Amino acid sequence: MMDLSALGWKEALFAAVVILALYVGYALLRLTKPKTATLPQVAPVDDAPLRGLQTEMVGVRAQLDALQSGLDLLTCEVEQIKAARAVSPQYNDALSLAQKGMRREDIAETCGISVGEADLVCALARSRQEGAT
Repeated sequence: MMDLSALGWKEALFAAVVILALYVGYALLRLTKPKTATLPQVAPVDDAPLRGLQTEMVGVRAQLDALQSGLDLLTCEVEQIKAARAVSPQYNDALSLAQKGMRREDIAETCGISVGEADLVCALARSRQEGAT
């Protein structure tokens, strides 16, 4: 075995310089190597569920469009019904009498409107009956 007591400060300094040189060499070696980012390996993705969801989404969109057009139609019909109800009640009575087939003179006398107005109500009743058939 080697006697370490015989080593002096010169040898200790030499050993420190050698260790420091090895460390600097190692650091320079690491700096000269290009850094390549190692990306984690991603498993291949199965696109079948995604395609299935996309197909289902297209079907849901078509159903939503159909429901929206139906809602638009119903909204239009409700507005027409509200507009028809906004007519004066005496004309509603006259219209129901005209739809039952009563003559215009009788409608005018019963509802207290002029014969011309009763004639218009009869024409409206006829147009509604023709539109319903």
